[in-house]
Amino acid sequence: MIVEKQYQKHLKLVGFNEATMHPVQRVETKRTFFAAFGQAIMMLRDEMPGNEDDAIAQLEAIKNEVANFFQKESKRSN
Repeated sequence: MIVEKQYQKHLKLVGFNEATMHPVQRVETKRTFFAAFGQAIMMLRDEMPGNEDDAIAQLEAIKNEVANFFQKESKRSN
């Protein structure tokens, strides 16, 4: 249950507790997480460059894009 473990880590990271979430929120949050995780795996399989240095650069770009998204979101939420 690799993806489930990551989902549980994500819930802790964002401060969610499934026991206190609305049932619809719980279902949709999990569906969205699993769909995004699966899409990321497909992107890694289908679109990563074959060259190791290029692949590392692309992973770094992805990491930065995600970090930038959450930085903007945290500013928007405040």
